[in-house]
Amino acid sequence: MKMFKSKKMVVGLTSLIVASSFSLGAFADTALKQITAYQNSNLQVKVNGKAIDLSSEDGTMYPLVYDGHSYVSAKALAEAMGGKVSYDESSKTVNVTTNGYTQTSAEPTKDNSSNTVPPIKQDPPTTSTSKGSASPVKTYNSDVAASQIFEDNKAAASAVIQIYARALKTGDTSEINQWLKSNLVESEFGSTSYELTSKSIEKTLKATRAVEDLNVLGDLANSAIAAAKDQTFNKDSRSEGLTKSREADYFVDAVTTGYKMKFGVYLIYSLNNETNKFYFSQAVFY
Repeated sequence: MKMFKSKKMVVGLTSLIVASSFSLGAFADTALKQITAYQNSNLQVKVNGKAIDLSSEDGTMYPLVYDGHSYVSAKALAEAMGGKVSYDESSKTVNVTTNGYTQTSAEPTKDNSSNTVPPIKQDPPTTSTSKGSASPVKTYNSDVAASQIFEDNKAAASAVIQIYARALKTGDTSEINQWLKSNLVESEFGSTSYELTSKSIEKTLKATRAVEDLNVLGDLANSAIAAAKDQTFNKDSRSEGLTKSREADYFVDAVTTGYKMKFGVYLIYSLNNETNKFYFSQAVFY
């Protein structure tokens, strides 16, 4: 049985910036711009503390992550706040109305609201967000136990391991770089490790993919993604509390025919001497 050697990489994390987005129909070619975005099924959207209904006739409208922002369906967001959405094809305009709504004469589109505002679903989501937030907790008081950090951040570790496994499978670091940009927390000195970490990840992934069988690597990555999604962390997962830091370590086993590999992440909280709080400063990938 072949064992892949693990490599460490340091990564910092913090919060996503949430915006709204919607389909505008067929613009002229000069207005269209092709982009690469990522669908984030772990991201939950709430209005006044209640999860909004992201379902549609074509399936769930999960948020999209692009260039440092998360984009949410205008229809789902507006209707969750009691509004209405319609699309005017002639003027290429999405109309959002909160009071005195009148349907436009334009033909209905997938972003057009029905005449009745649907109730907000109260059932917990079926994705891993039901087990906690996919974004790491930002700060903790100085007396927090490492075991508490471990419990609070299982969903965050799940999301991070999946991102890393996808990067190892495809060689594309844009998603993990996006995670770094969106989530990196500055120290009291105003510094981050983004540039160094991004370059290290790219170099390591390139070197690993150059020497390993890509089909096997892809199968192992898929296995790790499945285990992380279910939060099936192995016995090596643990927490550790030090005077100036707290660590929550998560590992999953990836297995395919004749091969085995361990994927993991150390979520590290460092003590900010100015605020006397632990802040999410780094993540070390295996």
